[in-house]
Amino acid sequence: MKTRFDRSLHVTGLLSLALIGASCKGDMGPAGPAGPTGPSGVITTTVVLYLGTTVDGAPSTTFTSLRTLGTFSKGSATTKVQVVWNGHVTGNVAGPTDGYCTFQVRVDGNASTATTYPGATIGGAVGQMPYLIASTTDIFTGLAAGTHTLTLWDRGIRMTSCTDNPGDFDHWVIVTEY
Repeated sequence: MKTRFDRSLHVTGLLSLALIGASCKGDMGPAGPAGPTGPSGVITTTVVLYLGTTVDGAPSTTFTSLRTLGTFSKGSATTKVQVVWNGHVTGNVAGPTDGYCTFQVRVDGNASTATTYPGATIGGAVGQMPYLIASTTDIFTGLAAGTHTLTLWDRGIRMTSCTDNPGDFDHWVIVTEY
């Protein structure tokens, strides 16, 4: 079955739409009542650069501070902060079975209370793991206005090492106050 395109019908339809659009201009009624005030939106975004390789040569099964990432300033006590950390990491699995490292970003030494998610976790079989991508997004509430310190914490299960930034590349932490 062939479908035939009727050009005159198509042109007539487009012309009708154009005429309807043109006739509606200026035909607006009075403005309605104002709605409720919405959220304020993003107030500031801070990019924190950090460099260097940090190795935890004896990872604990509980979180311990691995390194300081940098600082940021928060403008208001009533806002929230979103912290996004992307990096590459590695570790060495001791065995006798698979092991893993978990990396967690904290503000002023405190984990986010907005979630029970422990952090970015990498794992593998016995031996040295390749460089792996790791990422976390955490929300922090109740922080006072002022300067705050970002730290990276780690823990390891059946690991002889957990390493942040093994290639010593530039890394960024993105902090958004909203």
